[in-house]
Amino acid sequence: MTESPSYRIVLKIGDGDADSIADRAAGVLYELGFGASALEESEGFLAIWTSDEGGADAMDLSSALADEGLWVERVESVAADPIDWNEQWKIHFQPLEIGPLWIGPTWHEPPAGAELVLRLDPSMAFGTGLHPSTRLCLDALVDLGARPDLLDVGTGSGILALASLRMGTPQAVGTDVDPESLRVAGENAEANQLSDRLTVSGDAPDAFGRSFSTVVANILAQPLIELAPALAAATAPGGRVLLAGILETQVPEVEAAFTAAGLTTRTVRTQGEWALLELERS
Repeated sequence: MTESPSYRIVLKIGDGDADSIADRAAGVLYELGFGASALEESEGFLAIWTSDEGGADAMDLSSALADEGLWVERVESVAADPIDWNEQWKIHFQPLEIGPLWIGPTWHEPPAGAELVLRLDPSMAFGTGLHPSTRLCLDALVDLGARPDLLDVGTGSGILALASLRMGTPQAVGTDVDPESLRVAGENAEANQLSDRLTVSGDAPDAFGRSFSTVVANILAQPLIELAPALAAATAPGGRVLLAGILETQVPEVEAAFTAAGLTTRTVRTQGEWALLELERS
């Protein structure tokens, strides 16, 4: 079970995309100092339970979400989360195949002949491979293949770092500000016999006293912009940076921040309204 959140926000999905609405709402919550502790989609509505560290009241939350163009059905104070979200993941998380990778939870068996198997139980950490941003990152990592090392910023369940390790990258570091994500990523590494090759840390990306050949950050546009100098500093000369969690309309703003930090754009990949920006440090 999650810890007691402070608000339950109900948004109408309408003709929109639930993933896009969730990420737009998460950006608003981030600006107000909240985190999203859990999500539930049901009958055309998206419910978001918030963490309790934010300072805004229900009216401020509702106004900020409406200003973002989201259809707010209601914002209500709640005392506890009544849903076992670890069980909810078992309903929604299905296996996927990307290139040589088969990624699935422990309650599914890989098909015969699966080349590279990655077991992943996301629990309350974000990152299952189902969201287009994560799929874009996995596609890019498969194209890059084994790398000398990798830094995964906002690692969540550890899916991106573990996928790269499974493809032959010797060592990876996964960072996250959420202790629950670090715990889950560590457990997923252990389940895949990759604990000796994945380091999980709550440190900033430029706090390791070294640079990496590959840096991947699948978070949100505004945090990426704020992290641009740190991510650039963590990238080795000639290294690649993969940025996701970005709407296609946000690419120019994110690209400008990283260009100012000394990186050069190589490609932009898109899936629906989502984009991945691949850059290189000269």
